[in-house]
Amino acid sequence: MEFPLEVKYFFRNKKLNPYITGGLSYFKYENSHSENSISLEYGDNVSLNFGLRLEHKLIDRLYINIESNFSYQIEPVTTTIDYTPYIFSISTGIDYRF
Repeated sequence: MEFPLEVKYFFRNKKLNPYITGGLSYFKYENSHSENSISLEYGDNVSLNFGLRLEHKLIDRLYINIESNFSYQIEPVTTTIDYTPYIFSISTGIDYRF
């Protein structure tokens, strides 16, 4: 589970809005057991986040967006295996604002 605390800055308020996001996330991991008898022990972790978001207004209160996010893990997720300390993701979605 991830608990993010981020700030968002937008450049303008028109039909097409670019945003920059940044902040911290706290990750709570649980132990994983797979069928091939490998058990990984995960601990808690904090990461630094940075993202870019582009939002387009479809109709009143309805928006479509695409966002890229980069998270750098400050502490190792696990000490038993080697891994890359960052996560890069791209997501898209629809927002309705009440």
